[in-house]
Amino acid sequence: MTPTKTTVDWLRFRTQADVLPGLEALRAIFGDLGPSLGLKHLGRGKDGFQQGAAVLLGEMVIGRVDFGGESQRGWVRWNISGLGCQWAKDWDAIDSLEGLPAAELRRTDVALTTWRGEVSHEIFEQAHAAGRFNCGGRPPNMKRILNSDPRAGSTCYIGARKSDKCLRGYQKGLEMLTKMPKAQADTVTHIDGFPVEGIYRTEIEFKAETAPIPWELIGRRDEY
Repeated sequence: MTPTKTTVDWLRFRTQADVLPGLEALRAIFGDLGPSLGLKHLGRGKDGFQQGAAVLLGEMVIGRVDFGGESQRGWVRWNISGLGCQWAKDWDAIDSLEGLPAAELRRTDVALTTWRGEVSHEIFEQAHAAGRFNCGGRPPNMKRILNSDPRAGSTCYIGARKSDKCLRGYQKGLEMLTKMPKAQADTVTHIDGFPVEGIYRTEIEFKAETAPIPWELIGRRDEY
């Protein structure tokens, strides 16, 4: 079996199930860490939901759930952050979430990190100029956000955040340096044996804006 190359970097879903059954279904994805999942009430919810709670893995916040309010018509919305997704152990257990009443994926981010310079901003720009991101309609816009500190890296965006798909690419190695003490970061040239400048991450953000996101995306994310 070919190992999966990509990772899930954000998971948002909604369901008509109550909060506690949703939490129980979520435990399966975290394998032996599942029993460590818990909730901490936050009071007011987001985006029109009446209430919200932080999703905890031990004492670490890895997401939130929002619920309640007549305007939400019984929906309960879950967000598991990129940090939370890093701790997931069994994405094959996504069936536990799909099996919840009226469960729908609302956002899923799929990420690929390359370490040997296989992808770069220049490759993004060349592919965009060649029409490689066109899907039959109007070509998506591309923008590059620069940073005044070249060691902080920059980011390319293709498409719009409010559309069904948005692609971004950034210099992951340089981003990793920003999480180190400055005195250390200034001297680092390699991470895990790879040149910092060659470590790059590509992420595609799928949203259910005009069409549903199929649950099979989780298991077949390399293809998507």
